[in-house]
Amino acid sequence: PTYYKKIKNKVFFFEIEVSKIEDKVISGFDYKQISANPVVERDLTILAKLDVDFSYIESVFENINYLIEKECSYIYEGDKIEAGMKAVTFKLKFLDEEKTLKGTEVDESVEAIIKNINDKKLEFKSLWKKR
Repeated sequence: PTYYKKIKNKVFFFEIEVSKIEDKVISGFDYKQISANPVVERDLTILAKLDVDFSYIESVFENINYLIEKECSYIYEGDKIEAGMKAVTFKLKFLDEEKTLKGTEVDESVEAIIKNINDKKLEFKSLWKKR
């Protein structure tokens, strides 16, 4: 009740009863229940030469078990790393819809990513485990 004074722009709220419009508006309406299992997050940094395409770097995440999302969160080029190199950091999310992931299962997926990094002649720099 007291927050409305802090909002300077107009705010509109509405609610849609999808069940009443789905037959008329949405054909083949399909949805998936959100998993009750927790998402496990990791930040992983890869070093690559400046001329390496982003799509090549990103390809190290193909066919990785439990990986549901990857997002490039940071690209660094500067004096803190070797000249002619860039550090690309990704936020990774892992999930098993059926059960809670064990740390060893996520570790195996990360090891597969690191293997792909090495196979592609890129360099693994760091991994940060979020708690």
